[in-house]
Amino acid sequence: MTDFRKTKTWLRTLAPQQNDQHANERDHLRTAFEQFRERAGTIAEEIKLAYPSLTEHGITHLDALWEMTDLITGDDYPINPAEAFVLGGAFLVHDLGNGLAAFPNKEFELRSTHEWKDAFAVFFRREENSTPETYDFDNPPPHIAQRATEEALRVLHARQAEKLALISWTGNNSQKNYLIEDSSLRSHFGKTIGEIAYSHWWDISEVEAKFNRRRLGAATSTPPDWSIDALKLACILRAADAAHIDSRRAPKFLMALRTPTGLSNAHWTFQSKISKPILQNNRLTYSTGEHFSPNEINAFWLCFETLKMIDRELHNVDSLLSETGRQRLTAIGVSGVEDAARLSKSHIPTDGWTPVDTQVHISNIPAVIQKLGGYDLYGDEPTVPFRELIQNGADAIRARRILENRPVDWGALTISLGRDEEGNWIEFEDTGIGMSEKVLTRYLLNFGTSFWWSDDMRREQPGLAARRFEPTGKFGIGFFSVFMWGDHIRVTSCSHIEGASTNVLEFNDGLHTRPLLRKATKNEQLHDGGTRIRVWFSEEATLNKLLEMEGNEFPRAKKPLSLKKLSQRIAPSIDIEIRTCENERPIETAIKPNDWKKLPIKKLLERTDTINSHAISQFIRPIANSDGTQTGRACLCYGGGGLATIGGLRSGGSLSHMAGFLQCDTDTMRRDSTYTIADSHALTNWASEQAILWTKATAEGRAPQHALELITVAHMAIRLGGEPHGLPIAWLNGNTITLAELCTWAKSQREITLSSLYPTSLLFSEPISEEILREISSKNINSPILPETHANNYVGNMFYTSDIPELKPSVTALIAEHICSSWSIDSHDLHITPAHIAIPSNTARNINHGTAWKLRPKIQPNHLQIKTRTGKNS
Repeated sequence: MTDFRKTKTWLRTLAPQQNDQHANERDHLRTAFEQFRERAGTIAEEIKLAYPSLTEHGITHLDALWEMTDLITGDDYPINPAEAFVLGGAFLVHDLGNGLAAFPNKEFELRSTHEWKDAFAVFFRREENSTPETYDFDNPPPHIAQRATEEALRVLHARQAEKLALISWTGNNSQKNYLIEDSSLRSHFGKTIGEIAYSHWWDISEVEAKFNRRRLGAATSTPPDWSIDALKLACILRAADAAHIDSRRAPKFLMALRTPTGLSNAHWTFQSKISKPILQNNRLTYSTGEHFSPNEINAFWLCFETLKMIDRELHNVDSLLSETGRQRLTAIGVSGVEDAARLSKSHIPTDGWTPVDTQVHISNIPAVIQKLGGYDLYGDEPTVPFRELIQNGADAIRARRILENRPVDWGALTISLGRDEEGNWIEFEDTGIGMSEKVLTRYLLNFGTSFWWSDDMRREQPGLAARRFEPTGKFGIGFFSVFMWGDHIRVTSCSHIEGASTNVLEFNDGLHTRPLLRKATKNEQLHDGGTRIRVWFSEEATLNKLLEMEGNEFPRAKKPLSLKKLSQRIAPSIDIEIRTCENERPIETAIKPNDWKKLPIKKLLERTDTINSHAISQFIRPIANSDGTQTGRACLCYGGGGLATIGGLRSGGSLSHMAGFLQCDTDTMRRDSTYTIADSHALTNWASEQAILWTKATAEGRAPQHALELITVAHMAIRLGGEPHGLPIAWLNGNTITLAELCTWAKSQREITLSSLYPTSLLFSEPISEEILREISSKNINSPILPETHANNYVGNMFYTSDIPELKPSVTALIAEHICSSWSIDSHDLHITPAHIAIPSNTARNINHGTAWKLRPKIQPNHLQIKTRTGKNS
């Protein structure tokens, strides 16, 4: 263990001096520090209990920082005794927050923080693929709780360090205990010690902003020239802490006891090999006595990246000290970090392999972004940026609702169209959480990186992850679609956090040149937070195509749409208010939050461009999950054209044989493949209800009488787990047949041919006559209305399953199962022979070829009472 009392910094500041005229003041600080260290060491030893995967952060590390200070500052660096006390105090508390002992109420206190709850929510989602409920937070799985504890300690430790020099721990005797027992020193230096300790996690620019002009005067008990330069001490702490990565932080025996895994194992492996650094030509040189084997490649690269981090830290500190007129440190960088291969041949050797930096590099980033975030991903769809900007605004509003406990209908997005000397522009302004400068520059400009669920989201918006926030945007690419409209884009944003400033990020030449970041002018200010994005159209034709909704996703409008109508079509079931303003005309409300749930059916179907809406409007019904959440409002019908909406926005596809809305989600960037968020029980009940409604309406003459439409509805009901009730499900020798009629007919048959040549199923008794085939053809049932893959792609979750593997889950399999029931046999007693069938089409020129199955029992049926798959007697 390093004896910090032998370091040069200690010896010339707090150690006894010859002929010292300030001996009493120095002794006072030294005694207080040694007591401080003893108590901090006790807390530090508790870190490994709460965070066993962490490398050594105990007293060994804290004492070693005195030695690292000697190395990086050089001889005679100006530090007075009071500064040494403050710096040493910052050494002691900067990492103590990694242990539960640093929290007076320990685990209970930690688990009550937003950071623990957010971390738990993130890890729970990753492992369970669901959002945690209150029960999960109260009864967390131990392994997820441990990961959340470690992550929360990692995030909070620096912030907790700010408090540690001032807070107390109360024992059983109700006596308060402090790290700095001397109240006068605690009150004078405690806050500064905490801030400097906290600052080791700040960005270097924040260190300058907070400390550059702050200098703490001398304590009344010390000489007047023992003042504190906080910026200088903060620079020393962050440099010394970063530079200390040698084997003292990862002893091999301790590593064997803790058996770290994953990234922690790589940290332990490389640090266990590193020797103490030496200073050569103002640079730290790190070396190892052991080679890195091929099995330790990840540890080597982590070592290399860590050395590069230390190099950046030393460079940043050197620049800051120099630019603020302070004495520079002796160490200004790290040797060998320019080339991993050269480093492996000198100081950090490898055995049996050569470290070549083979990471993927992109030489033309703007071109890649334009391809992956524009036409090559989305095609020639001018509505895509419109949808993406609504989505971003809606996510920001939803987040602010949660964070500020706003009503579920709070928040609005205003979309405006206008024209100025540059041309036509479109603008989206939301009242959401807004963006800090970091989010504007690190996430908005970082293609493929989403702010949502990031570490920075959890830091800037604590509590959001744990409170069931579900953003629609997931991929971090949507904003870049705006360059499909034009090259001049202005983003104005202000965080909703009190005191935040408004920043402007402006692109004047698309992605070809760097954007400009500046403070907003007086007229650009967003006083209550939010974001405003204005895009100037490069070509007027783009705006015209947008208002015509021309493209693959929509039928071409007969005349240009208003901004209000366009918004209703793009975001038909959104949960925020959307307002529109065209060319300085009065603002209109286009959509009210969740108005689709109670909208008159005619207006509801207008948003989906539904054809023949009058005939099917009587069947529209809500779809609600077991918890009461409404996830759709739709009906089954022939053809359809219903909408799968994602976060209230129109997706890339439509719903086969449905009309209305069904809320869905997606895992693809194009949003052309969706899955429903309705639970199976909700869809099953809704599908059965649809079959009942159609059966009743058919009997009363209120429904379309075309057999194909009725069979389609029955098949869709079955596919969604429902019952077809009185609707026909198949054709038998040229006529339709219901499920009950099928069961009765099948009893008298010894062999049945079952075909799914047409999307409706066909049943034949033997033999099949030419007349029957032509009669079936004349029914006009040979249009492809229900292909398996098509329906599954667009509806998403299909809940009907089959025990007959030859037929796979399908309506055909369901019919076969009922035939088994009619024959009083199990499905494994069914003999299935594949056959070929050819049926003349109604064009009289073509023959439709398909697969059929000959079904017969392996044993003679006893004609027992038939039971359907629901267990009810037929």
